[in-house]
Amino acid sequence: MLSFNERSNYGNHTLRATSRADELKRGIMARVLVADDEPMSRFLLEDALNEFQHEVVSVSDGLEAWTLLQEPDAPRIAVLDWVMPGLTGVELCKRLKNRTDAPFVYVILLTGRNDKQDVVEGLDAGADDFLSKPFEPRELQSRLSVGARTIELENRARSYGEQMEALANEREIFLQAFHHSVQGIFISNPSGDILHANSAFQRTYGYDSDELVGMNYSRLNPSMETFLDHGIDEDECGRRFRDIHDSINDPERGFWRGNVLHQTKRGDVRSIELFISAIRGNNGPPLAHIGMPVDVTERTEEEHRIRLECYRALADLAEKRDNETGMHLRRVSEYSALLARQLRLSTKFVSDIQTFAPLHDIGKVGIPDNVLLAPRKLTAEEFDIIKTHATIGYEILCGRPTLEMAAEIAYSHHEKFNGKGYPQGISGKEIPLSARIIALVDVYDALRTRRPYKEAWPHERVVSLIQEESGEHFDPEIVDAFLALEKTFEQISLEYQDVLSDPSNAEST
Repeated sequence: MLSFNERSNYGNHTLRATSRADELKRGIMARVLVADDEPMSRFLLEDALNEFQHEVVSVSDGLEAWTLLQEPDAPRIAVLDWVMPGLTGVELCKRLKNRTDAPFVYVILLTGRNDKQDVVEGLDAGADDFLSKPFEPRELQSRLSVGARTIELENRARSYGEQMEALANEREIFLQAFHHSVQGIFISNPSGDILHANSAFQRTYGYDSDELVGMNYSRLNPSMETFLDHGIDEDECGRRFRDIHDSINDPERGFWRGNVLHQTKRGDVRSIELFISAIRGNNGPPLAHIGMPVDVTERTEEEHRIRLECYRALADLAEKRDNETGMHLRRVSEYSALLARQLRLSTKFVSDIQTFAPLHDIGKVGIPDNVLLAPRKLTAEEFDIIKTHATIGYEILCGRPTLEMAAEIAYSHHEKFNGKGYPQGISGKEIPLSARIIALVDVYDALRTRRPYKEAWPHERVVSLIQEESGEHFDPEIVDAFLALEKTFEQISLEYQDVLSDPSNAEST
């Protein structure tokens, strides 16, 4: 067998000592297909490639090479003889380059032709390089190194392209999920300017996408007057907005969840349960905010209705024990709301006092029947027992956030403006406003109602008494509001008259 140096002398090309071959081994190792119908040429190519530690696969005709190159793990570099049976190197090159769904193959055409026309023909066929026969091994290795680097770059490009395609697909999935989610979503910059808002968000607020993009989401907040109407004063607004800002920008937390009021484009005020979170990169400052508002207006109203029914049931329980009728509760509720509106109190205050006024005597559930239902004027000792219903009512209702006004009404509606009432003996503006209102309407209704020990007073006589008690029993401002509405009070007393007047104790007011 020929030595490596002897074989390398084929075609009058001389390779120096084997140390020279070691230098030629420096390069990128690759898997190479050799296609040549000349056995000696193929043998020399195989031997040189093995010496350079490439993995070699060899065939003797173009069709065999084409079949092999269709396999999933086919070589990515091909050294093709120009003239072969089956398919020529040029024909095989054309086939390889016309594939669109297969990996790139780096083609080196091996030829003894040096004519420019032949070079043009090879380039047109898609050849990447040429190697003349007889070849010099170092030149072969250099060409292969270029091919291997080209394959590596092509692999990287393909991988990058696949990553970009995957990212594009992920982005498309995200956009589809974002825009078609039934949950309203918006994305804003750190200053609150809306960058994106999906269809559900647009439906909730009545704006289209062009109107929302660039709008600061603080514009969704209603006016301060609206907040006040809902019982949220300026200080509470400030605290809530600071809490939202601080929570989002706190790296340890980064989000805020709670209930807010928002206003639609049409001007409707909606109760919103809002989740808003910061989007950060590498634990730095927020890059954007993502918010998810849920319109809970109907749910909130339904919860309020259920609570209202419960409150009415409690009030009915207390009044039934006191032999009162439901009309008393209805009248007290109507009178209270009427006065609150006249005093220009917030919408929430009006709603709350209308809801909680019927609970003013809830504490009577704790009074013994022999005292509560005595069909006569009470003794001083019995009256002292009756007076405890204010404290009992407070103890029943206090400590419950949704019943704060009910508790203060139950506790203080028998206090007098001059400080001579009970159970605390407080005076003036120390008495909660809600209790000052109930104090007047409860007296008005008691005097206008027939009792076993008295007839109902005429409206004019009650009005006169309330005027006389201005500044003594009643808050003068509330008396003035009553006087402006006294005709309406009379209409309500007539509209909701008791159908049946049952015995009641004389000190119920």
